[in-house]
Amino acid sequence: MNIDEYIKFDDINKKFTIPSGRYSYSDVVRVSVLNEKAKYKGKGVPFTAILPSGPLPSGILQDPYLFVGVKIVLKDGTILAIYVSKEKTMVNTNQYIQDRKVAEKIKEVMKMCVKFKDEYLEVDGKRYLYSDILKCSIQNEDANFKGKTKPFTHTILGGTTFMAGAVEPMMYVGIKLTLRDGSVIPIYVSNEKVLFNSDKYLSDLKVAESILSKIKERVG
Repeated sequence: MNIDEYIKFDDINKKFTIPSGRYSYSDVVRVSVLNEKAKYKGKGVPFTAILPSGPLPSGILQDPYLFVGVKIVLKDGTILAIYVSKEKTMVNTNQYIQDRKVAEKIKEVMKMCVKFKDEYLEVDGKRYLYSDILKCSIQNEDANFKGKTKPFTHTILGGTTFMAGAVEPMMYVGIKLTLRDGSVIPIYVSNEKVLFNSDKYLSDLKVAESILSKIKERVG
């Protein structure tokens, strides 16, 4: 998925640009994906009035319309907003689900940029020392084996799987981290299986390349 229309990262100068301006990675203290009530958008501090990501409480009359966005809090207390939804939507609609995926991807890349200040890389809530990473690479995991075997045991190159002569195989783009103790840690960029060289594949690959470059910068 392409996030360039919402945010641009400048890894050389450690800054990011959104419609409201240009900001430093080092000034970010918190990033979250939220649903802002549609009727409050643009009328005050962003994300003051929010709706849950799940179904609304039964028996309570509420305006169900919202805008999906990313809330960024800076060190000085400033709250920045990146609105992914182009128009108001509702929970669990196709548009809402797609907007949340884009917002989560922005959050993921943003947190990768910010945490390069420290010595740890966080993956799925677990921390790993950069010094423990032996090697890292972008891999295409065969969708038929994701979650069923050791990560990236069954990979696909150039649209051709190693395991069989499958035609048009589906895959998940990710980053394979191999630690010094032999452990393999996966970072899956694709939120859903993609077809080789499709628009979604190329977009996920671009995000994976950006994340990989940041990891290699710290690993050396």
